[in-house]
Amino acid sequence: STHFCDTVPPSYLSINPLDVSETTIKVYPNPFMHQTKVEVTGVKSTKLRIQIFNIAGLQVEEIVSENNSEIYIQRKNLNHGIYFYRLWADDQSIIGTGKLFID
Repeated sequence: STHFCDTVPPSYLSINPLDVSETTIKVYPNPFMHQTKVEVTGVKSTKLRIQIFNIAGLQVEEIVSENNSEIYIQRKNLNHGIYFYRLWADDQSIIGTGKLFID
């Protein structure tokens, strides 16, 4: 039998591993109405990137911050509800995921 990892070229699986055991991610306020702050400690990176997905799994926002410890998310045109985020360090390593609640 063929396993998925046997059929995918290694280059597709090459997300650099990152030790996130010392990483802390705080999102506050959450829920939020206008703006929230994502604060990251314990990551040695030069920039952060956050992708925001709606409940259907569609990416609705992406923010890149040259600040390596915080990202501000503006509500803009996002409707109230539940969203999910994926946080990256230096565009290569996923350092965390979570939920955002918009009032």
